[in-house]
Amino acid sequence: NLRWDSDLRKYYDRLYKAVVYTILGTLILYVIILNLTIIECISILAWGFPFVKFYVSFNNAMNNDETRLTALKNKANNIMHNVGMVRDGEGLICLEIDLQNKLYEHRKKAVLIPDFIYKLFRNKQQKNEENIANNHRTQS
Repeated sequence: NLRWDSDLRKYYDRLYKAVVYTILGTLILYVIILNLTIIECISILAWGFPFVKFYVSFNNAMNNDETRLTALKNKANNIMHNVGMVRDGEGLICLEIDLQNKLYEHRKKAVLIPDFIYKLFRNKQQKNEENIANNHRTQS
C-alpha cells in the first residue's frame, strides 16, 4: 500500500512537471517567435509567474508527502522485523495502531492524486505488486 502510494505520487509528479514545463516553454517560445518588445515580453511572461508559484507549492507538498511516506515505510519495516522479537503482544499492537494513525494522518494531509493517474498505471502497479508477492512466497 505504501509502495503503491509512493509510486503513484512519483508518476503524478512527473506528469505534472511535464505539463508545467510545457506551458512555461510555450510562453517563452511564443515571446521569442513573435519578437516582442521588452514591455510585451514582461506582460506575457507575467502569465507564467502563477504557474511557477503553484509549481513551487505543489513541489513542496509532494516532497512533504514523500518524506512522510518514507517515515511510514521505515516504521512498517521496523514492525515487520520486530514481530518475532517482541515478546509483549500489546506492545506490538500499540506499534501497529500508531502506524495506522500515522497512515490516516498522511492520507488527510497528502496531495490528492487524480483518479485517471491511478487508472492509467493500475495494471502496471498491480503486476509489480503480484511479482513482489510471488517473490515473498518463493523465499518462504
